[in-house]
Amino acid sequence: MPALHKLAQSAGLSVSDLTNGERAVALYVSDMPTSYRFRRGDMPKTCDWILQGAARLGLEELSYVAALRQECRLGWLHGVTAEVSSVEGFSDEARTERAEHLAALVTFNVRVGEEALRRQKQSATALRPLTAKAAA
Repeated sequence: MPALHKLAQSAGLSVSDLTNGERAVALYVSDMPTSYRFRRGDMPKTCDWILQGAARLGLEELSYVAALRQECRLGWLHGVTAEVSSVEGFSDEARTERAEHLAALVTFNVRVGEEALRRQKQSATALRPLTAKAAA
């Protein structure tokens, strides 16, 4: 984990640079154990997992996947889909719930930066990674 953490830090990325949704996606793809239970004093460890997941996906992919997940959730809330659709690769419900819960705990302690808040307002189509845009 330290190598990926250093990679994220060297890219100038910090937890405050990420939205709550991006933090949840980053936790999902990190080495965080699915059965992990947060304990007092674990905030640095949780933030390390977020940075690890962010380094694995990169900010562009992380933002795109978080936006896709948000659009699926909104579609379900508005009755467009019969059930909450999961984005491909995020099929472990227990891990998804754990990641979302921990991301919310982190957001309670580490505020989301202005740039992340602006990015959160963009659609998944607008955030689509350049490699996906080129293939389309």
